[in-house]
Amino acid sequence: MHANRKAKLASHTFIDTLQLSKALQGAQTPASMDYLCQLFKIKAHETDESYGKQHADHFKPLTDNYIQYCRDDVERTWQIYLRLRKIYMDHDLSIPIGKISSEASVGKAYYKDLGITPFLEMITNTQDTNYKDLMLQTCGIAMEAMAGARAECRCRHQVREGIGADFKAEYPTINYLLGLQDLLIAERVDIVNGDANGEAAQFLKNTEIADLLSADKDHMRATWRGLRGYALVDPACGVWPVRTLYTEDLDDDDNEDNQTERGTVAQSAINIGVNRAAHGPYIWVSFLDVLSSQLTTGVFPKIIKTRTLKPVGRQKDLKAIKFFGDDNYIIDLTKEGLDLFKRVIDMRGEIQVKRDECIKGSDEYNRLDAMQMALKLIANATSYGILVRFDVDESNEQVKVDVYYGDKKYTKDARETIVGYDGTRKISGLKAEKPGKWFSPW
Repeated sequence: MHANRKAKLASHTFIDTLQLSKALQGAQTPASMDYLCQLFKIKAHETDESYGKQHADHFKPLTDNYIQYCRDDVERTWQIYLRLRKIYMDHDLSIPIGKISSEASVGKAYYKDLGITPFLEMITNTQDTNYKDLMLQTCGIAMEAMAGARAECRCRHQVREGIGADFKAEYPTINYLLGLQDLLIAERVDIVNGDANGEAAQFLKNTEIADLLSADKDHMRATWRGLRGYALVDPACGVWPVRTLYTEDLDDDDNEDNQTERGTVAQSAINIGVNRAAHGPYIWVSFLDVLSSQLTTGVFPKIIKTRTLKPVGRQKDLKAIKFFGDDNYIIDLTKEGLDLFKRVIDMRGEIQVKRDECIKGSDEYNRLDAMQMALKLIANATSYGILVRFDVDESNEQVKVDVYYGDKKYTKDARETIVGYDGTRKISGLKAEKPGKWFSPW
């Protein structure tokens, strides 16, 4: 916190140390002063017997001991901030620490310092209105095809033996395999349209698992790079991620109160499951989902049309940055062939090896452990989180918004005032959503 005492109004920067700790160490970090004091080995006084937060009886008459407890809490908070500030300063980023509120904030700060121009800024600044409309339309297609967390639970309400499994760096790995950095740092992203007999559709039809895992690295690379796109398909006989209401229908004889109550529960049951489709309207899906359905069922789905993303050129303002101020951990996007997502995960692995050579709990072990965790958070935020961010306008002010869904564009009134049959007025639940600065249609 800083203040200019000579100014009429003092300016302050308020930092939530608990939120900052989650941003720098992961969302799973316990939100407690006690945990952070023990993690950073903080004592309010050298004479304290152990690390951690003191405990006191609250809401009782004020005493000298309670005042001292409050003073010690302030001291511990300050010491926690100093430790977190050191971790953030090691990143050597240009964004002030007061602007860091989440893991995504750190990822965005790295994108900025790498000199990357955001996709939306790139298309907003173009003078080609047809190109701009095409790319915004592609954003609508991308969001229709977007399926994040999904459930494939085949055995329900049964006791089964199982084993927990995990993918190492799943999001960064997919980004690396698909070569999405090519799109991220492209000077321009073009769209290649195709139909059922086009090049993209034939490529998908002829791709097999062996191509994705080929020992021929050039062939494997070309195969994955060919999957950067979307297809409009007839879902019949395919297996797709389906967002719908997974719940029983309400009984006709339910009374109105029960319907209201159960209807609320039903609305919360909207989820994504991976299911075999018997029939349905045409849907936009990713090339990856087309391939997944084909490999699962053995039947190539009916493709209506395709839309492939093609990177053109490289941005001119790309820079090299040094992670943690260490010459061993440099990422230079001006170099051909260097992939941000792969390099971050490789650096994490190198640091983990060094960490494990140290005595667990030592200062050096904790320093290296904080570095490897920071790289994990950066990898996930830069490869997924910030690219699909949307900010919701929670205000009740009515506003017209352009809605892109599939390859269609609509104009709707968000937060419109609706008059009921009885003359009562209520605000529509439709809210305006604005994509984040780094949103991208891949």
